[in-house]
Amino acid sequence: MMVKKVSITIFVFSLVLLPFFAVTAGSPSGNDDLLHTGILHTDLLLMQDDDTYDFGDAPESYGSVWHVITDYPYMGSRPDGEAASQFSEEANGDDLNGTDDEDGPAFPEMQQGTTVVIPVKTTVSFFTTAYLSVWFDWNGDGDFDDKNERVAENIRMSALSPTYNLTVDIPDNAVTSTPVFARFRIGPRVSIPTGIAASGEVEDHMIKIICTPVAPPRVGEITQPSCSAPGGSVVLEGLPSTGSWTLTRIPDGETITGIGGTYTVTGLPQGTWRYTVTNLSGCTSGPSENIVINPAPLSPEAPVIESVLQPTCTTGTGQVSLAGLPAAGTWTVHLYPGAETFQGNGTTLTISGLEPGTYYFTVTNAEGCVSAASDNVVINQQPVSPSPPVPGVVTQPSCSSATGSVMLSGLPASGTWTLTRSPGGATFTGTGTSIVITGLEPGTWNYAVTYEGGCTSGPSADIVVLAGPAVPSAPVPGTVTQPSCNISTGSLVLAELPASGSWTLTRYPDDVIYSGTGISTTITGLEAGSFTFTVRNADGCVSAPSATVVIDSQPATPAPPAPGEITQPTCDQPTGSVVINSLPSPGSWTLTRFPGSITVVASGTTFTVLGLNTGSYNFTVTNSSGCTSAVSSNVVINSQPGPFPTLVITDPAPVCAPGTADLTKPAVTAGSTPNLILTYWRDVQNTLPLTTPSAASEGTYYIRGTINGGCSSTEPVTVTAFQPPLSNAGPDQEMTYLFTTTLGADAPDEHSTGTWSVETGSGLFADENDPSTTVSNLSVGDNILLWSVSNSVCPPATDQVMITVRGLTIPSLITPDMNGLNDYFFLEGIEALGRVELTVFDRRGALVYENPSYDNLWHGTNYNGEPLPDDTYFYIINAENGLAVSGYLYVRR
Repeated sequence: MMVKKVSITIFVFSLVLLPFFAVTAGSPSGNDDLLHTGILHTDLLLMQDDDTYDFGDAPESYGSVWHVITDYPYMGSRPDGEAASQFSEEANGDDLNGTDDEDGPAFPEMQQGTTVVIPVKTTVSFFTTAYLSVWFDWNGDGDFDDKNERVAENIRMSALSPTYNLTVDIPDNAVTSTPVFARFRIGPRVSIPTGIAASGEVEDHMIKIICTPVAPPRVGEITQPSCSAPGGSVVLEGLPSTGSWTLTRIPDGETITGIGGTYTVTGLPQGTWRYTVTNLSGCTSGPSENIVINPAPLSPEAPVIESVLQPTCTTGTGQVSLAGLPAAGTWTVHLYPGAETFQGNGTTLTISGLEPGTYYFTVTNAEGCVSAASDNVVINQQPVSPSPPVPGVVTQPSCSSATGSVMLSGLPASGTWTLTRSPGGATFTGTGTSIVITGLEPGTWNYAVTYEGGCTSGPSADIVVLAGPAVPSAPVPGTVTQPSCNISTGSLVLAELPASGSWTLTRYPDDVIYSGTGISTTITGLEAGSFTFTVRNADGCVSAPSATVVIDSQPATPAPPAPGEITQPTCDQPTGSVVINSLPSPGSWTLTRFPGSITVVASGTTFTVLGLNTGSYNFTVTNSSGCTSAVSSNVVINSQPGPFPTLVITDPAPVCAPGTADLTKPAVTAGSTPNLILTYWRDVQNTLPLTTPSAASEGTYYIRGTINGGCSSTEPVTVTAFQPPLSNAGPDQEMTYLFTTTLGADAPDEHSTGTWSVETGSGLFADENDPSTTVSNLSVGDNILLWSVSNSVCPPATDQVMITVRGLTIPSLITPDMNGLNDYFFLEGIEALGRVELTVFDRRGALVYENPSYDNLWHGTNYNGEPLPDDTYFYIINAENGLAVSGYLYVRR
């Protein structure tokens, strides 16, 4: 649920009665210090704008939480505000929105079952109390409601210590498979991890819990595969004794889930394996020792029946050839029924002398493993030889049949038989005691019959077939000439007619007769329809029909195109158009425009001709058959109307957002055609009117100017609105005895210009318009500089920065008698200078003392620590911050 706060303003002022304090005039930083330390303070509770609240950004299941942002307290960096809850999958919604201010706690390595110290950076006022409460979702269930998930309950934070070291005990079973979310709240006392707090900050963090090391499984007894058990097994010991666990096999990743400290893994295939174990917390061990499973002794495959030889007409027993026997070692083949055995080696064995019956086989290899049974082998009874076939009356070839035929009888009464013709070896398979053999070419033939048992008879008596009369081949249609726009009938060329003697053609279906000689002829006057032809030769034999010849109907001549609606040129369109009707359908057509003979190919009964210039036109149409119509009536296209107006647009001057501009002012359209009718639009197509042209907000609009004749022009106009400028002069600076520094103001936007000026103190700017310019000639004390930003449209914005220059106090006299008064050459403010080098010379210019890292402890001694005589000495001071000072010092004891 997203939380959105309504703007409410509540001011509560409390005045603290104080004893008298002296405040130095002109020292605002001093007053600020009193406010910050709480000596002077005004409590102000503000619930106003969206940036007044700091929201949590853990996932939504952890609930909404927010704090009112006040000066104190907070963790790490000062928090920025958000408009609503920043729910995010990685608790980074607040980090990605505005400033990344979630830097209070610094998490060490978080491991299950350990105690860690989490430093939490805090900023707390001396005069307000602040409490730290912390929750961890140890079981990763999306809330902070479980036992022991609140690890800190309203621990009071000290204003004197910027870091609180929070001690946290991480449970042994803290979730490691997913990230864990933590919530830190600083502010008033709270009892729950959700809801509002009147001050302070909330930070949500996503962290990772590291597993407690898990011991790998120990490898116990290994059982190798056998003939009866093809897989191996292993006993794994040392598994987690509490909760369930998951074993993962390496390298194939197969898993087993169980409980208890010992487990036997069975069915292990050949190979080298290792196991890891993952406990209930999701922590995984390293791999176990190698588990080597040997190959299982292989049972031989069942013998393969490669081939079977059945008893023949001359052999009364059968034979079987076995394959797929063990390739290595000696094997024993068992024949069933009867259990007869055959020993040998190699992959094949042939067993002969098998009486009719059904048999199967097994094989035992050298390791003693027995195969499954082979397929059954059936040995048939010995077959009987048949008698030769008996030829009947021979039917000789004729005009209707170019081949002869004969009936064969005396064939086997049962089963399937095969006839073999000699010469040539052609075969015929069938059943029954007789068959008619057709398609016999002229010649002398005889037949033998083979019974299905494989026995073959002797040859039959000879069968003599004589040569028959010739039958002409079917006429072959050649070139077909179809009817045309001018000829109503078609014609056809027929070829491959009988070369000798006369012939007679018959046309079907109307039985028209044509007679002639020669191998081809042309048939003319064919009406629309489908035809075939046969030919009878001089011997009276008739051919088969020719292929079908199709004669199409005569193509129709189309009607003239009919001009329809004519669209004349307009102000916006310089050409006209016409709709042409009554075009041919179906099929495509070609429309020809005159003058110019311009053509277009299309289909359909209507067509719109576009782009017609001023003039007179007519049209013809040619259909898909090539027939062309008469000329259409004339189409007249008029001249384009005019002229067009001139529209000149000048964009209005920029305004300050959210201001508006008046687009109806004459200056916007100055220079345009006089007396235009002006209309205002939101789009260039002039379909969305602008209803408030005299108060147009920022954006681009369109003005259309129309003359009395109806022609118009449209042009864009742009309203530009500048955002009010913002000014940030950068952070205040404090320096010791340095009078030049670099400023750090925010650069103005592209429409604005910034200018530096001096409000109090002094300063000389290298470039008064550069936000990062160098300022020199600063005064000792407070120098207040102004950064003014203006875009010449909106009111300017101003911010100030204070540059404080502290002076350096250098004594001119020391009395090093070690009485506690003025004993040392003490440089007041030396801590701001960095490393300081001090060099001292006597009045003759001799070097008497030198210290490259001066520490305010020189009391008038030389290199050897011996007191220098009372006199005037010359010193040189060079500081790390660039300060270089020299002068005179009197030593008097």
